[in-house]
Amino acid sequence: MPERREPSYLLLSTAPSAPPSDLQLHMANASALNVYWNDVPLIHQDGVILGYRLLLQREDGGSVVRNITLGPDVHGYIVSDLLIFQNYSVQILAFTMKGDGPLSEKVYRMTDESGELNGLELKRTLLV
Repeated sequence: MPERREPSYLLLSTAPSAPPSDLQLHMANASALNVYWNDVPLIHQDGVILGYRLLLQREDGGSVVRNITLGPDVHGYIVSDLLIFQNYSVQILAFTMKGDGPLSEKVYRMTDESGELNGLELKRTLLV
C-alpha cells in the first residue's frame, strides 16, 4: 500500500499592507494617555501579525518620545510619565516576519492637569 502523505502548503508572507484600524487616544490622567486599536483588516495582514509598534511624539516639533513594541494579542497600552499640558501624537504599525507595515495616520491628544485615572493602574499596563 502506498504511503499517504499530508498535503503541504506554502504561505507567502509579506509585510502588512495597511495599518491597524480604529486607533484611539484618550487621557488617563494628567500625565498618561490610553492608546487603543483594532487588528489590521484580515485582507491586509499578508502574513501572521507578530506584533505592533507604537510611536509617541510631542507635537512641538520634537522627535519620537517613545517607540514601544507590543505583542500580537495586545490592543491597548497606557503611556505614562508624560508632561502635562502637552500635545502628543501617536501612530501605530503592525509587523510580520517580513517587515513593518505602514504607519497609521496620527491621532492627537493633549495631556491635562484635570485628567482622571478612571481606576486604571499606570505601571506599564497592557490591555489584552
